[in-house]
Parts: sequence; structure tokens; C-alpha cells
Amino acid sequence: MQKAAFVAPDDPIILLRLGELQLKRKKYKEAEAYLNQAVSHLRRNPAVYMALGRTLGESGDLFGGHLNLGWGYVYSKDYRKARLHADKAAQLAKTEEQKKKAKELRNSF
Repeated sequence: MQKAAFVAPDDPIILLRLGELQLKRKKYKEAEAYLNQAVSHLRRNPAVYMALGRTLGESGDLFGGHLNLGWGYVYSKDYRKARLHADKAAQLAKTEEQKKKAKELRNSF
């Protein structure tokens, strides 16, 4: 996988897989970096948002975890689960920017 990333460093699927691999290893910062790059290429891919949500949640960023899981469920068209995570993100939001992001998620479905 590392060789694939060297050959095609901007391939979003490779970035997703590297992020998932780092998540399994509990290397959250590395996973987050790969997954944020993947999100920039795959804006509506539920798998990327789900992996990023798990990464952020496991690393202690519960707001970011629920927000990204919510987007993952929106793009999977599972609006019941999206609503659950949107509501949780709204409860956890502390800053105005977080409140705005939570509202944007909630208004997306």
C-alpha cells in the first residue's frame, strides 16, 4: 500500500485505504491526514466520511466524529442514522463554527 501511495500519491482510493489502515493501527493523526486528503477528492463518498468519523471519534473529537458519521449516512441515504448523528453533533457543538456545521448537516436531508 505504501508503494501504491508513492506511485499515485493523489489517488483517493489509496488515500482512503491508507487512512483505514492507520485507523486500525490506532494512529489517529496519520489516519486523519490521509482521510482529509481523500475527502477533498471524494466529496460525496460515504466510506470516506464514515472512516473519518470513526477516526475522529476514537481520537476523542466526538463532535467531529458525529459530524462526519452524519455526512456518511447522508451520502448513504440512511437519513434516520444521519439525523441521530446530526442531533448528537448539535448537542456537542461548542463554537459558533461547530454550531453552523451541525446545522448545515441537519438541513441537508
